[in-house]
Amino acid sequence: DQIAHVVDMLRCAERPVMVWGSGIRLAGAVDLARQLAEYWQVPVLTTWGAKDMLPADHPLNVGTFGTHGTRAGNFAVQNADFVLAIGSRLSTHETGSPLKDWARCAKVAVVDIDAAELQKFKVFHRPVDSIIEADAGAVLAALLIKDVPTLGISLWQKMIRNWQKKLRNLYTLISKQIS
Repeated sequence: DQIAHVVDMLRCAERPVMVWGSGIRLAGAVDLARQLAEYWQVPVLTTWGAKDMLPADHPLNVGTFGTHGTRAGNFAVQNADFVLAIGSRLSTHETGSPLKDWARCAKVAVVDIDAAELQKFKVFHRPVDSIIEADAGAVLAALLIKDVPTLGISLWQKMIRNWQKKLRNLYTLISKQIS
């Protein structure tokens, strides 16, 4: 039922993103995560612990997010309407503070094996639409066998690519002016 709920939220999404954390690596599921991202064609944000799981030049790689993340990554997560976080404890380095303001307009599904990490959302008043306490690899495998129709998110993907390009160019311009 929980997997079906995640798939239903994805089907309804116009601006979905996936957040990958190091729990994916610990589960031995990096290849499954890549397969799922490519199957769904959903943009991927990574935590620092997962930064190397998707090549930097991969078309679905938005980059990192949070206090040490990229501007495009932060724009994407804050403008998403659905976030699927897998194997990430979503620390304040990623979400900022207060937690209730993170991904403020998005439905959120969180997959983590650590029950204590899942409980913090209630404590910090951040509603989560689906909490799945499970191994990241098991959830990724279950999601891969679900039939998901082609998502109409090409405008969302284009918007993210534009943010990446414009904000990277802005960073380059500012760096040149400083040096």
